[in-house]
Amino acid sequence: MDIELVNLTNHDICIWGNNGSMITVRPSGKVARLRTVNDMAKPIGEIRVVHTTAYSVTGLPKKKPGYIYLVSSTVAKWAMRPDVLCPDTTSRGVIKDGNGDVVAVKQLQSFCDSVAW
Repeated sequence: MDIELVNLTNHDICIWGNNGSMITVRPSGKVARLRTVNDMAKPIGEIRVVHTTAYSVTGLPKKKPGYIYLVSSTVAKWAMRPDVLCPDTTSRGVIKDGNGDVVAVKQLQSFCDSVAW
C-alpha cells in the first residue's frame, strides 16, 4: 500500500530517510491545532501561572486509508490515532547543523498503541 504523508503544520517537515535521502513534506495549507482553555492558577511570587485544559483538535481530517497526518506533538498526544504522527524532536531524534539548529528528524513519533500502515 502506498502511504501519503499530509503535513498539517505550517512549516516544512524534513525527515532523514533510511537510505540517507532527505524527505521534505511541505505544509498542506491546513493546520491541525489543539483547542485549549486557560484558567488562572496560584502565582509563583510575581510569576503568573495558568492551568491549561485541552478540549478538542481542530483541522484534523477523519481517518482515510493510505494517509498519515503529520502534526505537532501536542496534537498527536491528544489525538491518540494510529494515522497521526509527529516529528521526533527529542535529542536523539534530530539532526542538527554546525550552529545547533535542527535541520531534520531521523524518525516520526506515534503516541498510539496501534499503527495505521
